[in-house]
Order: sequence, then structure tokens, then C-alpha cells
Amino acid sequence: MLTLMKMDLKQRLKNSLTWFVILILCIMSMLSIIEMKNARFLRPFKGHDIYSFVNKEIMDWDLFFTRRYGEREKELYPQAYYSLGVYKKVQEDLVIAIEENDVREITRLMSFFHLLWAKQEYITHDAIMNKIFENRAMKIWNDVSDGIPYEDMDFRPYFGGSETRVYALLYAKYYHQLYINDIEPVYSNDINNVTYLYEYFFSILPKFIIVIPILFIYNSINREKNGGSLKLVLTQSISRWKYYLSKWFSGTIHVIFTLFFPAIIISTLLGIINGFVSLKYPTFYLKNSMSGFKTIPNYMDAVKMKKGNFEKFGDYNATYSYMAPKSSYDVNIVDPHEKMEIIPFYKYLLMAVLLSILFITFVVALTQLISAIVNKEIISITTISIIFGIGILISSPFKYDKHLNLSPFTMEHASRILIGTYNVTALASTIILFVSTTILLIAGVVYFKRKEI
Repeated sequence: MLTLMKMDLKQRLKNSLTWFVILILCIMSMLSIIEMKNARFLRPFKGHDIYSFVNKEIMDWDLFFTRRYGEREKELYPQAYYSLGVYKKVQEDLVIAIEENDVREITRLMSFFHLLWAKQEYITHDAIMNKIFENRAMKIWNDVSDGIPYEDMDFRPYFGGSETRVYALLYAKYYHQLYINDIEPVYSNDINNVTYLYEYFFSILPKFIIVIPILFIYNSINREKNGGSLKLVLTQSISRWKYYLSKWFSGTIHVIFTLFFPAIIISTLLGIINGFVSLKYPTFYLKNSMSGFKTIPNYMDAVKMKKGNFEKFGDYNATYSYMAPKSSYDVNIVDPHEKMEIIPFYKYLLMAVLLSILFITFVVALTQLISAIVNKEIISITTISIIFGIGILISSPFKYDKHLNLSPFTMEHASRILIGTYNVTALASTIILFVSTTILLIAGVVYFKRKEI
């Protein structure tokens, strides 16, 4: 079977169509890079000055308290006054760090700023909720607080109980990972190996991950049957099941090579030209997506229709990011879902590759089954196109709002699955695609054994 697979794969790679598709993917990648470059040219900030408060007068909390509440308020709530003073000092230090381009200090201060923001908005009179927040915050507090004790910060009674705590704590974790790994922040319109790979898996690969396997596999068996080479191969004491599986393996490898090769080449070139960004770069991810079945409602598309395109990484100059939003009811305030987490980019990339490969195996298995059943090539590609068209049409509504998406036809977008915006977890998708592919392969082997050649 291995010999058959090697021979078939070698023949496939010699096909001019393979390299034409690779060229198309490279062109698509270059267009995406040009778009990123144009977006960077129009970026409304320079360096790492992504917060408006850096360019404006920082609020004088002493004056704020005096004018709004009077001097007596400062005496009644000295801890709140002190905490707001620390909050102001962090912003002042951040201005200096940005002017000096001290990247490590910027990431530390940004993490601490978001921790203070989170605590400012989170702390209430509920002791249990406060303890939950403390347990989460203390995982990074000591690393970025420059020795300021957690218990010294208390913004009550002026702040507390806001939903922005989810947003702020998530970004505190984001900048904390940048700080401890000594990584410079990058943004969605920066051009480097990491942003390109993220964009490739998010925007480019999903457009081709169904079309390319169909285009490569629809005539994998019926062409050899019609040409007589299939009968010749089977007369050489080669079992039919080995032949069928070797075609599936070689077809799958062929598609994987074609779809992933441009990403590897271009990301490597970008790294060589612009410098490699660490693959430990923090990336947003739906927590426990690879270890659980419970998903969250997909409101991303509803929000996107009203708010426009989404940002990614730390470039959150917009209201929202490439993350599962918490609610669709008020699209003017879009918070990340509380189940979002931060993971290194290399883990995110490995999971995206795994889910993409599993979907490719499913498409190849289904297409090859049709190629085995239907002898005429034109009817074969028409049939498989209709099957996928109907499958996607029927299944697509389950990707949105509060539905549960269990259809393998709508699991083509690994990145959307990983960020929790396809109504299915990565683990559930893995099982569904694996089981679906296995069933299709068994059905194909059983049918092919009985097929008249």
C-alpha cells in the first residue's frame, strides 16, 4: 500500500494544477499582505501609543475629588484616593515608557494598568466574587505591580461592579504574557510571520479548504477506471481495500501540501525579511475548547453586520476583537466572553492545523467515495458540488446565535471554532470529523470491494 501511495503522490505533485493552485494561494497571500500594509499606513497611532489617554492630559484625581466631592471626601475614603493616585502614576509612567520606547516596561505597565482597571470595576461588596477575582488577578499581580500590595488597592465607593472587568482582566493577561516572555506587542496590520499565519488561517484557507480537495479528488478513481489503469493495478494481486486507502492517503497528503506550503514559505520569508516574532505570542482562544463539549452562543456575525470588520491580537483600538462577544443585544458595547483565555500562538496554530487537516480528510473521503460510485467525471464533480452545497446550506444556520453546530459540512473554519464563534468546540469538531471520515472510508472500502471494474 505504501508503494501505491508513493507512486500516486508523486504523480499528483507533478500535475501542473498543483503548482497553479499554490501560485494562486501565494497571490492571495500577497494581496492580504498589501492590505495589511495599507492598513498600517492609515493606523491612527505610532509605536505602541494605542491609548488615547497617552496623548491627552492625564486626569488629576486630586482635582477631580476636590471639585466633585470636596476635601472631606478624601478624608472619608483615603484608600480610594490613594488607589486613584497609583492609577494616575501608572499612566504617567506609561507615557515616559512609550517616549523612551522601553518595550518591556510598556508591557508591564499595560498589564498593571488593566489589572487596576479590572479591580476598579470588579470589586463589589460581595466577598465571594471579590475572592474569585483576587485568585485570578494574583496569578499576575506580583509580576507587574512593582511591589504594590493587592490589598492596598480599593476604588470603592466610586467604582465597582462593571462588566468591563472581563475585558480588562483578559488584556492584563495578554500584556503579562508579553512581559514575562519579553515580546514586543504587534498589531493586526503589522507584517510578520505571526500576523500573516493568523490571517492565512482566518481569511485565506477557509476560502479554499473545500474547493481544492474537490478539484483534486473528484476524478481520482473514475479516471483510472475509465482509462483502464485501475483494472491493470488490481490484477497484480493488490487488494482493493489497500488501493482505496492508498488513494485516500495520497490525496489527503496532496491537498495538505498544496494548502499549507504557501503559508510555510511566505511566513518564513516574512520572518527573514522583517524578523521573526516569537511563536509564544499570546493569542485569544475559547477556554477548554479542546477538552470540553460546552460551547457558547455565536454572536460574532450579528455584531459584525452592524459594527464592521474585527480586529485581532492586541490591536483593540476598535470596540471588539477576534473573540467571542459576550452579547449581541447591545452592539454598541461589545465585551469579550468571560470564557476567553490567552494561549501561546504556537498552541493555537497546532490546533488550527489539526482541525484543518481533519476537515480535509473528511472532504477527501467524501469526494473519493463519489468518485468511486460515479464513473463519469463531469457527473462526479457535479454530484459532489451539489452534496456540499446542500450540506452547507442546511447546516449554516446552526453556526449562528444559540444553536448547536454538529454538522461536519460547517467545520471548515478552524480559527472560528477555536475562538468560540462557530457554536462547536474544538474537541467536538475533532470527534465529529474523525467519526464522519471513518464512516465514509468504511463505506468506500465496502462499496469498492463489490464494484465491477
